[in-house]
This record gives sequence, C-alpha cells and structure tokens, in this order.
Amino acid sequence: MCPSRCLRLAMLNADTSIPNTYATMGTFGDILHHVLSAAASRISKDIRIEHEVFDVVRGEWPPSIANFDAIIITASSAASYDHDSWIRALQEYVLGIYTQHPDVKIFGSCFGHHLVCQALLKDCGVLVEPHPNGWEVGVSRVHLTEAFRSRFASLNPTSQKIPESIRLQFVHADQVVFTQCQTSSDFSQSSLPEPWTLVGSTEHCAVQGVYFPGRVLTLQGHFEFDKFENQQTMRIFGAQDFPDDGDVMAEMVVQFLLSMRGCAVEDEGIWRRAGLGSEPLTPRSSMEIV
Repeated sequence: MCPSRCLRLAMLNADTSIPNTYATMGTFGDILHHVLSAAASRISKDIRIEHEVFDVVRGEWPPSIANFDAIIITASSAASYDHDSWIRALQEYVLGIYTQHPDVKIFGSCFGHHLVCQALLKDCGVLVEPHPNGWEVGVSRVHLTEAFRSRFASLNPTSQKIPESIRLQFVHADQVVFTQCQTSSDFSQSSLPEPWTLVGSTEHCAVQGVYFPGRVLTLQGHFEFDKFENQQTMRIFGAQDFPDDGDVMAEMVVQFLLSMRGCAVEDEGIWRRAGLGSEPLTPRSSMEIV
C-alpha cells in the first residue's frame, strides 16, 4: 500500500441534522467524516481523511477544488426538484465538477444521490419524483446488481466477489426513476448509458444508487447512521431499529474514494467483513470551478 495516504473531502452540507444528533455529533458532513475515518482505519492505518464542511444552503463553496480529492453531497430534508436557488446552484456546481475536474470524485447520500442523478443524468431520461408509496424508513436489504458487483470488485483485483445484498438504514420519500421504463421491474443496466451502472434495489425503491467507475458513486441509503442516530431518527418516524451493514458500506465508499488514484487498497478485510471469503458523458456547465 502507498505510505500515508490522505484523502481530502469537501463536505457540501445540504441541511442540519436533527437537534439531538447535531448537538452530539455535529453536521451531516461531520458525521460522514467520523464514519469514513473509522472505516479507513479498519482498512489501513496508513489512510487519513481530512474534511471541510461547506454550508451550501447559505452559499458556502470550496474556494478551490484543487484542495480536495472528492466532494460529498449530504442528506437533506429538501427535495432535489424544489426550486430553491441553493439547490439549482448545487446542481450546477456538481455538473461543473464532473465536466471540468475528472480527477475529483463525487459521492452523494440520499438527497445527494437524487441531486447527483438529476445533475448528471437528466438528459438520459433520469429524474427525481415523490415515491407513490410514500416513505421508506428503517432497515431494508439492498440487492446489488451483478454489473455493480463485478465493476466495483475490480477496484481490488485480489478481492473475492462483494456480497449479493447489503442492509442499510433508510429515511426517504423521493426516488430516482428512469423515465423510459414503464414499471420498476423494467429497470436494468441497459437503462443507463455506459459506463454508468445501477447499484441495486430494494422492494420499495428500484434505484438505490448509481456508479461511474472511478468518478461517481451515489447511495439512497444511510451507511453513516450509527446506533445513536438510528434511535433519534426512529423516534421521529416510529420505525423499528434492526442491525445493518453500514460499516461494510462505509469501507466500500472509502475504497471508491481511493480508487484510480495510484494507490489501490490491497487489504482484503473489507471483503471478508462483507461475508465474502466507454467514454464519459460530457454535459456542459455554465459554472467555471477552480
């Protein structure tokens, strides 16, 4: 492994966590940093993660993207299709990063998943809308697609296959949909342009994330929710708390953030803990990002 690798993350904070969680654990960006740092240390003691939080709702942006390896768009109570000016600005910013800075990775969680899909795949028939069946709350099992498992496993040639499914926490009422599909059963790898890949699905929601190898990863679920935050969220929504695989997914996100940066992660612990033994699209953006 490369000696002492530091990942620098720009946390684009899109909301404030619920009061008890904020008082104890800070912003969504702080929570993600804590969980990802713990995951990185389990993979290798040589990986260090630094972060800076930007309140994009109030118009805060990284002064220079050259200072960061990745941007992370957090969860939010807002909807990505709302007409708030900060949401439109965030969408333009994400598109600008994608088109102008291919070495900077993009990760989106929940609202961030919706926003990234809306920003980068809208011209491909992908949109975000309220789920007709309402909320998905609590722990659900995400069935990972074979295409995602195969492509993600290639990040570590020495690894075995990643799991067929993974349990994550959910709190969302919106969904990403492929407009060319008549029903959720029609969703497939062919619904996305290469090299984009559908991450997986649950019984409630067909699009649980998208993946562009080495560049973009989004997840509908929350790997960052620990036991305390689960309890606070479940108290609000009245759902039951069950065990999840958040730690495994957090390590997978770290693996993604390290991928194709000249420093492959060779530790196989991430895969054991999981129960294992074409050209990019180039949409235009009017926002210039330095």
